[in-house]
Amino acid sequence: MSGTIKKNLINQITNTKIDWFLTFTLCEKTYAIQTMFVQEVKKFSEVQQMNNLPPHYIGYISAQNNKVPVVDMRLRFGLNPKPHENNEAVIIVKVVGILVAYVVDMIDDIVTIPTYEDEITGGVLNEEIASRFVKGAIVTENNRIAVVSLYKLMYQQEIMQVLQLLS
Repeated sequence: MSGTIKKNLINQITNTKIDWFLTFTLCEKTYAIQTMFVQEVKKFSEVQQMNNLPPHYIGYISAQNNKVPVVDMRLRFGLNPKPHENNEAVIIVKVVGILVAYVVDMIDDIVTIPTYEDEITGGVLNEEIASRFVKGAIVTENNRIAVVSLYKLMYQQEIMQVLQLLS
């Protein structure tokens, strides 16, 4: 059965909205973002360095004929940094017309969830990360996965400063 047919069948049976998420690992915890924002996923490679960037921005890459700022998610979440390796992944997203690349430890899966819990983050991860960057949780039989808000990750003033430096 094709993915489209299966998705339509699930929608008809449950009569609920189906959300698609890309799950990834960061410091052995699982996070998710909605796939509707994802433009590309690729292996970590050389990042062009720049001066005067906020601390969690590590430079830029060329993608889709643009200079795309790169955010180290470990630094963004205030977690322990580690040297970048070729086994890491880069998720390029587009939010309100702006491309940003996020470095994560590993891509896990694409999952479909009939619903997820908005604003329920307890027990997912530390409260500071939850309050600053998480908009809800996916609850499965074995796990609670933090759903990251890309809008919360991209502070308007900060991203405008970065984009100005890249132009």
